[in-house]
Amino acid sequence: MFGWLKERRRKRIVAEPFPREWDAIIDAYVPLAWRLQSAERQRLRELVQIFIAEKTWEGCSGLDLTEEMQVIVAANACLLVLDRGIDLYKDVDSILLYPRTVITPPRTPFMFENVRAPIGHARAISGEAMLHGPVVLSWDAVMEGTRWDAMHNVVVHELAHKIDMA
Repeated sequence: MFGWLKERRRKRIVAEPFPREWDAIIDAYVPLAWRLQSAERQRLRELVQIFIAEKTWEGCSGLDLTEEMQVIVAANACLLVLDRGIDLYKDVDSILLYPRTVITPPRTPFMFENVRAPIGHARAISGEAMLHGPVVLSWDAVMEGTRWDAMHNVVVHELAHKIDMA
């Protein structure tokens, strides 16, 4: 209904100059970015600007959230939607960054479940995507995925789940 308003806001966001230091961060921490053609690289820059501006970012468990962290997460996330558009992330409202692996508590039974004890065990997670909820990421795992020889990228993995949930 108000798509024109969103587009207008996004045009203002990408009209801002892309910081040079962000390009350096992308070069250092987004291994696939070096393979992009110049037009694709420009598109990635625009998507990163929009992603950072439109999402709520929070450092958790004492993590001091930095602009560099936001750029690393956003650039990895935006590679996934480079040719399909950032609206695939319309259900991503917030990114919660923890310094290391997160231990989730056992799940408590729902009101109508016939169980009186907690269900399952505490789990160690490096990331989690929640339906209509935030994306939780462990900063250690994010950085692990920025290596050239990394076999897993938690940012891409969790944001792919959010696309699947949409």
